[in-house]
Amino acid sequence: MRKDEIGIATIYRGLNQFTELGITKELNVNGTSFYELKMFGQKPLHIHFKCDDCGDLIDIDNNELNLKYIDLTQKIEDEHDIDVMDTDILFKGTCSKCRKKPSA
Repeated sequence: MRKDEIGIATIYRGLNQFTELGITKELNVNGTSFYELKMFGQKPLHIHFKCDDCGDLIDIDNNELNLKYIDLTQKIEDEHDIDVMDTDILFKGTCSKCRKKPSA
């Protein structure tokens, strides 16, 4: 950004526009915004894990879990006669890196 003299405000305006257009998705975790590309259809399959110790945000990308997620979404839609367009699933806990740190 500095090499091309692009200001941080320009970056955030671009992210906001991409989000409004449905190109990116904003995920707010404890007041911090993360932006991700929305890909592969209108109903994104997204599961995250956030470490309470170091703050890392990890994408959980697992085909078996995604299929269960699709099935759960379909059941909710059918049972309540609704269309689910987006869902955020966020697991919180301690990542393996932090679990392996020696206690102080």
